[in-house]
Amino acid sequence: MTGRSSKSETSAFQLSIIVPSFNEEVRLPASLHLIAAYVSSANRSTEVLVVDDGSKDRTAEVAASFADRIPNLRVLRNGENRGKGYSVRHGMQEARGEYVLFSDADLSAPIEEADKLLSALRQYDIAIGSRALDRDLIDVHESLFREFAGIIFNRIVRIVLWLPFVDTQCGFKAFRREPCRIIFEQQRIERFGFDPELLYLARHHGLKATEIPVRWSHSPATKINMMRDSIQMFVDVFTIRWNSLIPIDVRAADHLRYIRETMERAGEFTAVPGWGGVAMGLTALVAAYSASHQRTPQRWLSIWLIEAFVAVAIAAPASATKAHRGNAKLLSGPGRKFLLSFAPPIVVGGLLTFALAHAGFHALLPGVWLLLYGAAIVTAGSFSVRVVPIMGLCLMLLGAAALFVPRTMGDLFMALGFGFVQIGFGIWIAQRHGG
Repeated sequence: MTGRSSKSETSAFQLSIIVPSFNEEVRLPASLHLIAAYVSSANRSTEVLVVDDGSKDRTAEVAASFADRIPNLRVLRNGENRGKGYSVRHGMQEARGEYVLFSDADLSAPIEEADKLLSALRQYDIAIGSRALDRDLIDVHESLFREFAGIIFNRIVRIVLWLPFVDTQCGFKAFRREPCRIIFEQQRIERFGFDPELLYLARHHGLKATEIPVRWSHSPATKINMMRDSIQMFVDVFTIRWNSLIPIDVRAADHLRYIRETMERAGEFTAVPGWGGVAMGLTALVAAYSASHQRTPQRWLSIWLIEAFVAVAIAAPASATKAHRGNAKLLSGPGRKFLLSFAPPIVVGGLLTFALAHAGFHALLPGVWLLLYGAAIVTAGSFSVRVVPIMGLCLMLLGAAALFVPRTMGDLFMALGFGFVQIGFGIWIAQRHGG
């Protein structure tokens, strides 16, 4: 069944449960058994919507086979893989419940925890499950790397979007359908980065949201690719902020996007090195570790100056190799514009390095370097592929923060910016734009 509910339609159910699913043939049966038991025991009228996100397996057929155990079950199909955010929006558009809950297909948060969120909806418009408010409720933890990455992502979300929540990514959220309809209508992010957008839009429209600690168990079969999806979510945060500055009709936005992409393909500098960026990031991590163990500012500075020369020695041949492989000239029209835009902030950075070091203000150098290198990437990136200026913005954000942290944290910010940011975006560029 795929008919859309009318906006003027009154709620046919007290609760709609949305389960976005992609290639969930194996995990879905156990989850639907638990949902069926919950629906049967709960004293409320409930419908369940399984949204098949272009699965290649029998996800839709498996879901439909539960129609006899879940009376008000509907299976919605996206037709092609569009992403979790698109699937949740699709389900919300079709839902007919007074309250709407979406849950990951693996039920990492037990479905019984829904009662906590639904109780909160008596006073709030949105209730979001949280793993971070009470970590004692976590039965099976993620790896330390995943937990650390989640903490870093949340810090970025709070800084860029000014959201107060400590866990925006838990796949367990409930909404009052009618007040929240508008935020799903305006939602643009279609993959894993959609949660912060919904919360950002909710605040913009004056909706009240609260964060509720829930029980949770990490599933080793998670669909999130740690590297690819983390980078995309990182980019999505800045996309959300950018979209908020340009309130534009969706159709007009699509037309402008098509025109912009056509112009970019005709005049972009495509020799920005992806794997070269990864190599520069790795050497930066080594430099950060080494510099943090130096006892004098002069020796600390020498480590980073050596790293700068190493980075140039990596970037130049990597760009030339990539340009040659793509039958392009390194100093073509877009290439010259890229280099001419890149050079001024770097020259300023060199002069400020000399002046600040001479005056003994070594503590300011990490912030200055990150800000100016990021500015060079942003300005030059306007002549390159779209992700390059976003990388520059990330570096500038870290640089601005580094200016206000204790001196002992300078190398940490250098490792984050010149190391992890360059590695992450380098992998993205290499995979999406030819090495």
